[in-house]
Amino acid sequence: MHSGESHSISIHTNGFDVDLTQEPGRHAHGKVRFSDPRTHRGYSQVEAGLLQTFGNWATFSALVRSSEGGDVNTVRITLDGAHPVLTPMSTTVTIVADGVELMSLGLEERQYRVR
Repeated sequence: MHSGESHSISIHTNGFDVDLTQEPGRHAHGKVRFSDPRTHRGYSQVEAGLLQTFGNWATFSALVRSSEGGDVNTVRITLDGAHPVLTPMSTTVTIVADGVELMSLGLEERQYRVR
């Protein structure tokens, strides 16, 4: 994690939209929206936690709410730019909720940015 400087993550692909920035000593702010491919239910951010980045890797937690309303759920989203299994799309973004992987997508280089 880069301490003492701002950092950000941007991911844009079908059904997944993230733009977060974090200033030193603060929680991340921006937007997180995604659709669960199994249920087709949409989720959007209520609040984001700390954004951690290193090279082409980033992770953060967020409180999200379904587009249908209801309870707030905690998710952990991880962007891994060095996934050992996928080629040529060796970058993945994974969403985990309550210890269960909701989705994992391969990304092309043009679909994400970590600073």
